[in-house]
Amino acid sequence: MKSEDTSDSSSGESKKSTAPGSQRSQEAKSIVNGPKVIEPIFEQREPLDDQIKSQIILSLAMFTDETPPTRICEALKSMLDSKFGKGWCVFAGAHFAGSCTFEEKYFAQISFGTYSITVFRIFIPGS
Repeated sequence: MKSEDTSDSSSGESKKSTAPGSQRSQEAKSIVNGPKVIEPIFEQREPLDDQIKSQIILSLAMFTDETPPTRICEALKSMLDSKFGKGWCVFAGAHFAGSCTFEEKYFAQISFGTYSITVFRIFIPGS
């Protein structure tokens, strides 16, 4: 059996959907188009302390793909300094390059959506 659409699209009348589910589908679309949670991917050449890695993952869980990199840097540095001692440096963004000296086993390179995040600890005498 063949079916054809016999509606007249040239009549100039627009039909509005009044079905109860139509509003929900619009809300669902806005949720899909909203901020997205990102899973961090650690790209390690050297092992990173498991406690530090776990805390970084927990901290990054509160950010989305729309979070400015400055907020990510400030939050990670603050958390790392308070939980693991002073001397942490954090860089995040789409394009950057650098060279640094860091304490062994205290370096992480993380892919986080469109950002790269570099986290490392420098030696501070007397700490």
